[in-house]
Amino acid sequence: ELVQRLRKEVGQPELLDAIQDTVSGDATAEPPPWYDEREIKETLDARSMIDSGEQPIGIVLGDLDRLEDGQIYELITPFEPAPLIDKAKAKGMSVWVNPRKSEEFHTYFLCK
Repeated sequence: ELVQRLRKEVGQPELLDAIQDTVSGDATAEPPPWYDEREIKETLDARSMIDSGEQPIGIVLGDLDRLEDGQIYELITPFEPAPLIDKAKAKGMSVWVNPRKSEEFHTYFLCK
């Protein structure tokens, strides 16, 4: 609520409106053909880490390196993790961002 108020005061759209304008363009409500919930090998809810000032990128990259082909990793964050998405794509992974709420993004990484 505070974030929404601050965004409004500085002339930025509400986060739900801004979801369509994501940095990577990977945020959609519709899953891609490769998404299969049964293939999620691991989930990391990094919201509390991020809220306390920690950067989970090292943990996530290590987890992604351990995935086998066809396995999916789920990351939950309060925003779209654009730099991490770019790194995963550079490794040849497919990425889907599913915005659930204004401050809850589920990002799925498929190892290929």
